[in-house]
Amino acid sequence: IGVGDGGNEIGMGNALAALAHLPIVPSVTSCGELVIATVSNWGVYGVIAAMSRELRQNLLDCFDPAEIVRHLVDRGAVDGKTGNPEGTEDGFPLSVGLAIIGRLRALLPASRAP
Repeated sequence: IGVGDGGNEIGMGNALAALAHLPIVPSVTSCGELVIATVSNWGVYGVIAAMSRELRQNLLDCFDPAEIVRHLVDRGAVDGKTGNPEGTEDGFPLSVGLAIIGRLRALLPASRAP
């Protein structure tokens, strides 16, 4: 499974023809399944929600995105869009990603704890 948002991610080779005329250097590496999202993190959240439905466990509660972003920024990571060391996701406030996770949680059936 590849998850991409800008064309340079592993797996985006699946969409190489569509990316060829954009002003980017796209990845040529393909994958079995490609998830394209506005922000890659959000695509991963969707994959985790789908896995949660299959396993009947809320896997979205197994991690804290805010803590992960804090951890990464504290160690020198920068936002992929702005290039600044800030707690954002490709220029979007972290609250947007957290709201997406909340909406995905609402789609999950009642489940047992992971």
